Amino acid sequence: MKIDIKSRFAKIDKAFVLYNIALVSIFILCVFGITRILHPKSAQDAGPQRPAYDPAAEKIFEESLVAKGYTKNIEPYANMVKANILTDKILVVSYKITQKNENLWTIKKKFNIDLDTIIGANPYLKTYEVRPDQELVIINRKGVLHRIKTGETLEQVCELYGKKTEDVLSENERYKQMSVDSFLFIPNAEPVDLTPEMKDQYALKKIFGFPFEKWHKRSSGFGLREDPFTGEKSFHSGFDLRANYGDKICCVADGVVIFSGEDGAFGNAVKIKHSGGYVTLYGHCEKLLVKEGVKVKKGKVIALVGSTGRSTGPHLHFTVWKNGVLVNPKPYLQ
Repeated sequence: MKIDIKSRFAKIDKAFVLYNIALVSIFILCVFGITRILHPKSAQDAGPQRPAYDPAAEKIFEESLVAKGYTKNIEPYANMVKANILTDKILVVSYKITQKNENLWTIKKKFNIDLDTIIGANPYLKTYEVRPDQELVIINRKGVLHRIKTGETLEQVCELYGKKTEDVLSENERYKQMSVDSFLFIPNAEPVDLTPEMKDQYALKKIFGFPFEKWHKRSSGFGLREDPFTGEKSFHSGFDLRANYGDKICCVADGVVIFSGEDGAFGNAVKIKHSGGYVTLYGHCEKLLVKEGVKVKKGKVIALVGSTGRSTGPHLHFTVWKNGVLVNPKPYLQ
């Protein structure tokens, strides 16, 4: 028996069909809506959320960087130095920092110069810290650039840097053109023209050294941090410097050992009293090499790196007090 499909569908009420289609569509939409509420888009699905551009906030940020001696455009100053330097023996270049891990120490190594040379060529700096896109003037020999001031004589400049006149003259063959805003190259000298902020930090550099013979990276800084044992926010009283078991720990400045032994969470530790009201602590040591009451010189090996006390691995915990008040060790480790 042959079934006539077409005639059977013709008998179905079209309104009834449309009504059911509408019900099904509404049901699907409701299910989809509830699903989106219960399972919102992930950050990856939603795409990157760009913050609203705030010109005022950007201006404040830029001004804060400039206040620290930061500049994105060193070219006008560099060109002035190039045009007015009194020697042809020095190469003057503008250098832009491009990497996050770059700092004055990596730059000095790259150009085979020293910190004094970098600071002496950039007298506007207020801190040792630098940022990506910051530009610096770099010269290719160790020494500083001195910008001549009104009424200043060659003899006065040489006296200022403790240099013999003939030594400075031998490096500046165009000295007869010396005038205000011309630049003398002073070989192997310490910078004199510093901002007040840099003067303070530079003075600390003369007093304090580094607690290792070679540079070690920081693993944890001063202030609030996530406690490595509890995962909760806690206050960290110093700097943790990554090291290996047995690395030699050096005294950062001349002083007297006021404690050498076990000191609670610091484990085996040494405390040294320095002039100017400073006290430094070296914690988590494996072995202590000095005793209480002993006078020590800057650079003296006082202990070996360990992981004693409340520690998750070998490192040095370094703390600084000034006049009995805990201070951030960072400026003292520059």
